[in-house]
Amino acid sequence: MDWLIRWALGVLTLLSTTPSEPAYWRVVVERLDAVRAAAFESNNADMLRGVYGADSPLLPADQSVQDEYARRRLEIDGMRMRISQIKVLGHAPGRAQLAIVDQLGPTRVRTSGGPWRTLPADRPTRHVVRLRLEESGWRIISVQTQ
Repeated sequence: MDWLIRWALGVLTLLSTTPSEPAYWRVVVERLDAVRAAAFESNNADMLRGVYGADSPLLPADQSVQDEYARRRLEIDGMRMRISQIKVLGHAPGRAQLAIVDQLGPTRVRTSGGPWRTLPADRPTRHVVRLRLEESGWRIISVQTQ
């Protein structure tokens, strides 16, 4: 039982720290992006709560986009972001601010059962992303395009 307590304390320590290494944040951001992409592919708006903080204006914005896709009977495939650069601008316990250069990876769309159409490729864009550690993990609070 002692190992379980040590393991739990280790996990809690890991979750409450904000390392300055970009590799750590790449994993965090890629995980959040994977959940967001899965939410759009499955048209599951509740999954977006695993991406954004409850008070983030991005949560209702993405849910609105999902509602519009559903209204138009559009299906999405892909929607993963390709991160080319990540830099830690600042961090404190439970908070982080990152500069990220990313672009939308291959994404397809179709009307219900119709042929897939590839969306046009976009250009790399720089964003400042603010994250907050919540009870259930890291969540995006805001994204500002630079």
